[in-house]
Amino acid sequence: MTPDPDIGAWGRLSCGQVAAARRKLGLSRVGFALYILQETGWDVMPEAITAWEDDVIPPGDVVLACLAATQGPPGLAAPPRLRVVR
Repeated sequence: MTPDPDIGAWGRLSCGQVAAARRKLGLSRVGFALYILQETGWDVMPEAITAWEDDVIPPGDVVLACLAATQGPPGLAAPPRLRVVR
């Protein structure tokens, strides 16, 4: 799918963070939805993950959880080992 130009640069960056985190964790969209539930309390359908990766700006706490998955929480030398439900 072609990214929606109306979401702007920050929106595309946010969508990219979701996609990058899912790829790094090696999860399906179903598995990543469970990861998001575990980390943020957001109970989302896999279709929401698809939308967030493509052209819908995800909530801020979802973006932060994705940043933590790809870069680790601030102040840590390496990302912690995540308990991921597949």
